[in-house]
Amino acid sequence: MVRKSKTIMDMTDIEIEQVIDDFFENTSKATLIDILRRAGFFNEFGSKEINWEGIMTKKEKQANDSQKELENDIYYLNDFYEVKNYKMLKKYLLVNPDLIDILVNAQEEIKSLVEPYEVSLQLEADFDYYTLGTEQLYMTITIYAPIEEVLKLEDKVYSEWFLKTRQTAHGRLYCEFYP
Repeated sequence: MVRKSKTIMDMTDIEIEQVIDDFFENTSKATLIDILRRAGFFNEFGSKEINWEGIMTKKEKQANDSQKELENDIYYLNDFYEVKNYKMLKKYLLVNPDLIDILVNAQEEIKSLVEPYEVSLQLEADFDYYTLGTEQLYMTITIYAPIEEVLKLEDKVYSEWFLKTRQTAHGRLYCEFYP
């Protein structure tokens, strides 16, 4: 039995997309079109209709999925932080995604340090005009307790959480206490 191989003109759009995903995942669409043109896929009589916008390489799909996952994680921060200027915070955290885990863990750690008192946490990414307009991430911590306790708890949070976190965050997270 002789097995006849399919030519690209005999393939369905789904089969073509699979070939593209399998063999050209690191090749740009422009390069791929050039390869297909040289192979005679495009000719003076026209070409097979392909939805090029719908074709993504595996690498592009993974990058797209990672981006969506990061955006979901950033949005999740709204559940336990009061967020000021969400757009700027999102922009900052997309560039510094390792800070997201730090922020998720921070709210749990800080709340456990100030128990049994309530705490309010606020996040804001803003421009720091003193450092030539660079963006900075600020966390404002408000502890609801008698003033003597607030002072002790601020010291506790600073020494037991912030000093450790500052090293992990490599100076990209600033913390301030609000009375």
